Amino acid sequence: MGNKIESKYYQYCIEQLNFTKSTARYKSNLVNNYLNWLNENNITIKKMTYVKLLDYIGFLQERNTSKYTINYNLRAISQYNEYLKINNVAKDVLLKGREVKHILYLNEEELQNIFDAFIPYNTKGHYIYSDKIMLGLMIYQ
Repeated sequence: MGNKIESKYYQYCIEQLNFTKSTARYKSNLVNNYLNWLNENNITIKKMTYVKLLDYIGFLQERNTSKYTINYNLRAISQYNEYLKINNVAKDVLLKGREVKHILYLNEEELQNIFDAFIPYNTKGHYIYSDKIMLGLMIYQ
């Protein structure tokens, strides 16, 4: 624990949030890294905005930090903001999704040919265009 603020937050994590000592230490370190980033970017914690938080997330992503770890950082920041009783820009912020490699089976021209050659099964009524619309959504999504 480097300074008084970190030490007080560490105690808060143990006493109020019922964290183990190792979890409290880890959360304190995450908050310390966040505070260092704020300092390096001349941002005060009370002036933190959602857009600036996205910049911090981008900084973590540039360092190849996993989504799980970024979300853990965001929870630590949110808990620290609650501890300080300041505007909690990190509350309910969560990175979603997972990284998926897209495999392109057909090229754009082949997909366009399929769309152009499609003849709908329904030739009457309200549903005459629905199949083609659905195909278009699947191809051009």
